[in-house]
Amino acid sequence: MKTLWPFLAVVCAAQTPVMSRAAHSTEEADYYSGGGIGECLVAECQIFRRILTDMPTPEAGAVIAVSEQLFGPPIRGQIKRIPFAAPDQGPPIPGRVGDAWRGVTLARDAELTVMLAVSDVLFTKAGNPIAVVSNDHRQALIRHVVAEAARIEGSPDGVSQAVDRFSSSPDPSVAGYLFTHIQRIETYHNPDLAGLLLAKMVGSPSVPPLAWNQVCSTARSNYERMTSNGRIALTKRFAGLAEALDPRVAVPAFNAIEMTTHVDTTLQTALPGQEMVKLASAYRDLVKRGTLLRSPALEAAFSMQ
Repeated sequence: MKTLWPFLAVVCAAQTPVMSRAAHSTEEADYYSGGGIGECLVAECQIFRRILTDMPTPEAGAVIAVSEQLFGPPIRGQIKRIPFAAPDQGPPIPGRVGDAWRGVTLARDAELTVMLAVSDVLFTKAGNPIAVVSNDHRQALIRHVVAEAARIEGSPDGVSQAVDRFSSSPDPSVAGYLFTHIQRIETYHNPDLAGLLLAKMVGSPSVPPLAWNQVCSTARSNYERMTSNGRIALTKRFAGLAEALDPRVAVPAFNAIEMTTHVDTTLQTALPGQEMVKLASAYRDLVKRGTLLRSPALEAAFSMQ
């Protein structure tokens, strides 16, 4: 659960182009925001645009006029009251109402986008806002991710096609949503596909380098539930990543391969002969440069003396 907070921290905190502590660039902020929006979509939250009819107070909350619903169970009536609290100056705390309003420009008739928990989701109680957004870029990003999610999930091969498209058409916000969707949904329906799709996202221009290690380790977490063919395909993908020139790709891949060696001997089956020699050479090079720590498990798999 703790790994999900950076997603929502960016959605709640990044109301301006200045990044929160969870991200250091626009691409990173968009990726983590997309992941947070993905959590809301998985949990079937209500996402809607609205006009602030009056200045909110902690006692009365925020009275709003709903102008457009983007996602979730239908909203009853056009006027809705949601909890409000002025944000503290300290760091965000998951689930705190005031932090959902952090950075929001409060003005009568202001156009805002709200993500509201219908049931308890992550750290947020039902009926409380997960995030309230006034920044134009963030509002456009939410609309974009919601629309893309509907298109992707409406096609039988939509998730696979979207991941394949990232290499030629980078889209960090949708990549963040897809990471969450694959982790929360596809993993349980088809662990073979989920592991391979996540591994394909490592090194993608749509996924910031800051997230490559997490995506790689999440792909590996499906390993024990995968079929033999699925394990072979994932191991081959990890091996290709491990041989990359960029250590930010190679090191997470070697770490994932090491974990698979504690489960079975698929590595030796997936990479016979010269393929194993090539992988071992890449391992030696990274260790020699001090980029990768020595691994007794990998060295045993490589039959190193």
